[in-house]
Amino acid sequence: EPAPTPPTTQRSPIELRDAQGQVLHTLRPYGEGFQLFDGSGQRLANIRVREDRVKAKDPNDREITQARTRDYGFKLKNTDDTTVFRARRQSGGYSLQRDDGLQIGQLVGNAATFGTSQITVVEQGATLVIQRDGVTVMTVAGAIPPQAAVFLGFSDLNIYHQVTAMIYMM
Repeated sequence: EPAPTPPTTQRSPIELRDAQGQVLHTLRPYGEGFQLFDGSGQRLANIRVREDRVKAKDPNDREITQARTRDYGFKLKNTDDTTVFRARRQSGGYSLQRDDGLQIGQLVGNAATFGTSQITVVEQGATLVIQRDGVTVMTVAGAIPPQAAVFLGFSDLNIYHQVTAMIYMM
């Protein structure tokens, strides 16, 4: 199976809303990436997109997390170089693993398992509905592939990990 195409930059804002429709976060195009804002408009991070990685830095330019291409797929890691997960390509998707090889999730098409949760992305017109165990947890307005948006349902990850993995998959 060929390596994933390098991340591309989406040029329109992306809004992440809770199940009641309140804006939780907005991703706005910025340079070769995005800026992440909270619902009140405060900038939380700059997200830089490169050919082989997506890196999130705080407003003071300190690295928060990054997703980096590896021969097996990609790796999401913290600033201290600890692994959040390794995404290993497999037929139709990815196996998500810890460093010790233990599988902690699986991503296939518009759905994933992560821990004990089942995450699905339902397309409703121009909106993506992110569901965890059948309950809507977020909606996304903006041009995002459903397979990338599935990371927004990974409640065990923080918003920086979720968005960095999502942008990498775009």
